[in-house]
Amino acid sequence: MSESPWSVWLPFRGGAHAKSRLDLPSDQRQKLAREWLERALQACRQLPRVGEVLVLSTTEMEGMPHRVQRVAGLNPALEEARAALQPVRLLVLLPDLPCLQADDLEALLSACPIGGASLAPDRHGQGSNALALDGVPDFPFRFGLESCVAHTRAAASLGVDLRTVHVPGLARDVDTLDDLKQICAGVRCE
Repeated sequence: MSESPWSVWLPFRGGAHAKSRLDLPSDQRQKLAREWLERALQACRQLPRVGEVLVLSTTEMEGMPHRVQRVAGLNPALEEARAALQPVRLLVLLPDLPCLQADDLEALLSACPIGGASLAPDRHGQGSNALALDGVPDFPFRFGLESCVAHTRAAASLGVDLRTVHVPGLARDVDTLDDLKQICAGVRCE
């Protein structure tokens, strides 16, 4: 009996609101966000165990497999998609990871226990950059500030085996101009 493929969802806020905390002109922010999204899509497509890859966005995403969210907010949009699509194995990947490699995703998926979850925190150990769920249909999404702690608490309250995975490409996200400057200065994925 073969394992069911992983569904991957990439929540993406494009347009004028893309990466709004970066102190850059809107067109530059949009360009960077789109480049990072395409990098994430490419990394996902390199994994044989990944089936469907969808971009979740508030707008149409020409040339990309996508689902238009009808509700506002990241976590409600994820819940909306889960209710409609009911994936058995799900990876939610925030696509603001310029250093992301397919091997990073493979490490996260390999760490995910059957009936459990694996989590990739940001380099500060505060935010969640990726969450893999294998057969946990009611696990609450808690992306946002302090989401690493919130996801850990949710797993504990549900009795879900949650494994934390520290890999460079999943840890180094870009939320601020300082994050971007570090990556551009060569700090990259260390």
